Amino acid sequence: MKNSNLLKQILFPHEHGSWGLTLEPLILGLLIAFSPNGLFLALASFLFFLAHQPVRIFFGNNKSFRNQAALIGMLYLAIAAVCLIFSFNNSAILNFVPFVFALLLMSVFLIVELTISRSDFGARLIAPIAIDLIAVSIVLIGGMNLFNTLSFFVIIAARSVQSSFYVHEQLKRFKKKEFKTGYVYLTGMLFLLFVFYFALKGSAPHLAIVAVLILIFRSVWGFESKQKFSVRQIGILEFVYGISFVAITAAGYLLGV
Repeated sequence: MKNSNLLKQILFPHEHGSWGLTLEPLILGLLIAFSPNGLFLALASFLFFLAHQPVRIFFGNNKSFRNQAALIGMLYLAIAAVCLIFSFNNSAILNFVPFVFALLLMSVFLIVELTISRSDFGARLIAPIAIDLIAVSIVLIGGMNLFNTLSFFVIIAARSVQSSFYVHEQLKRFKKKEFKTGYVYLTGMLFLLFVFYFALKGSAPHLAIVAVLILIFRSVWGFESKQKFSVRQIGILEFVYGISFVAITAAGYLLGV
């Protein structure tokens, strides 16, 4: 039982909320601009995400599990490298520029996490943006033009950035610390304006406006509710909102609504 828990600890990240913020933009990108190369890039990116946990354990203070963490980390990275090679097959190199920037951002995030502060919120916002950039490469590989790709990036950032801010403040509220709501609302409204603009220009589906509005109402309801949600409840609700966001936005792209 102990070995099973140890293996699970090394194999999978503890932060369940990070699963959603990682998978949502990758899945959405594949739904609206699928290509085999994009699929391999998404698989490689997900394996890089999984490798973060054993790498963190390997460089952490606890030296007991270093050998196991090193083995699992190398396995993840090796399979990711193979998937990445397949993703380059007959794909234009320029399509991978956002992916390269994402790798640089994730490298900075890992360095900050290991050397400065694991809980630093500024560093933690880097990871969702990096995943969004990878999703941008996926839709570029799938044939999306640059202007539509820009609007797609704004849409997925509306989910990742606003949600990161919201969850951060909700966790502070749960811990009975002083929390702020103004910048969460402001961020949501700014993203809503950008998505509305792109929808008017015809480069984003109108349903994306609905998806962003739902996130804004979620923030208002979450903060104004007298019920103080537990960490588990916050995670479950965000998972539900994430699925809804992907489903509504994908329907908008696929149906042209």
